[in-house]
Amino acid sequence: MSRVLAQADFERRIDEQVLGLLSRSSLSFHAMLGALPSVYPTNVIDSLTRLSATGLADRSRTEELRAQIGRRDDALRSTRTLLPLPHPVQFEWRFCPDTSQHLLELADEMAPASTPIVLFGTPGIAVEALHLPIARRLTFIGENNSVTQRLRALNGAAEQSLTLQFCTMAYPQMGAGAVIVDPPWYMDFVKPMLAIAAHTVCVGGFVFISLPPEGVRPSAIDDQTNLIRRAGRIGLRLHSIQPLSLYYETPFFEQNALAAAGIGCSQRWRRGDLLVFEKISIATPDSSLFVARKREWCEFVIGRMRLFVRREGQPTCPTALSSLVEGDVLPTVSRRDRRRLQAAVVTSGNRIFASNNPELIVEAALSLCKTDFSSRSRQPLWSNTNEAAEVERIADELTRLSEQEAAEERATLPLSPIAGGQAWRYASINSSRERPEVLSGATI
Repeated sequence: MSRVLAQADFERRIDEQVLGLLSRSSLSFHAMLGALPSVYPTNVIDSLTRLSATGLADRSRTEELRAQIGRRDDALRSTRTLLPLPHPVQFEWRFCPDTSQHLLELADEMAPASTPIVLFGTPGIAVEALHLPIARRLTFIGENNSVTQRLRALNGAAEQSLTLQFCTMAYPQMGAGAVIVDPPWYMDFVKPMLAIAAHTVCVGGFVFISLPPEGVRPSAIDDQTNLIRRAGRIGLRLHSIQPLSLYYETPFFEQNALAAAGIGCSQRWRRGDLLVFEKISIATPDSSLFVARKREWCEFVIGRMRLFVRREGQPTCPTALSSLVEGDVLPTVSRRDRRRLQAAVVTSGNRIFASNNPELIVEAALSLCKTDFSSRSRQPLWSNTNEAAEVERIADELTRLSEQEAAEERATLPLSPIAGGQAWRYASINSSRERPEVLSGATI
């Protein structure tokens, strides 16, 4: 019952904000999204429907806005990132470049003299840091995946070098003057990542963390209040809150999800609240927060497409990639969607597939990724010519998917030359987890 009441109150608050914006006759649907506190487009559409049905809003005005829903924002100017594409399995949203630069400048300004800055789960900020004149030691902490591997390559060619570290089984102790952390907006990510940041920063240093604003979900306000209270128990005191100050790029997988739902992509509509905490005391970290999930994924990069395959159970028979939704693109990015739980294969274009034999998909993906791992002498997993033929057929299907998603991505880009657009290949059988792994100070 409390959840139903919270949802009703959430919708009421959205309706009030949307109604206030409807009076601005020149405001387009995409401009309305940008003016709201990160309300998801489908929630805005639902609000327009409610307001029109109850007579609170002029029907002709709401119909005018609804007619704009499928159009792409004219102001949208996507750029191809130097990093591998964000992936929905890892809940990757990256800051806009100006937001990344702002956070780096703020951290540099506030951190105690001669202390390092740690970038925790923020590869987009790390790329910006390679080109900014920051006279501090900079450390990036992230999972050992294709994104970190590409960042390592970029780091080797940059003037401003980073120290790269990855997630393993121990706590980092760095005495950082500032830690910038951008967790996925689920509390089972936020709590352990804030605890790690608190352990990493020195007394007198600062933690900068992005949290979902009130328009994201019914519990957002309470989540922030509870997190501030929890922060006090791990030695952090709230220094300041900057609501809606952090701008996010719309990742390719979300552009595809919105398109599948009949919604055109908008520019800079997703924003986060910046909370700044000061470390005032040392507290013993709660090791129970750092237990990793058991579910494991393998990652492959084929062209520009990042492919995640979940390896669970024993292979039973050769099988094709099995569709789970019409068109294969899931029209939502929420992890709560039950269809995502059925997926054994997920692409960086938000395509999901089931499979009774993911091991053959792994074999097919490895055949397309000419890496040191795949070139080593090993016994193929198939046991007969039928399975070998199925691997080849799946490889062809993966190639087609990669080409299709590359074409979709190009359609979102300007016609100007693309920097860093050369395709590359990567395969990893290291697991990528749905929540952060425990960190160590081991350098890549």
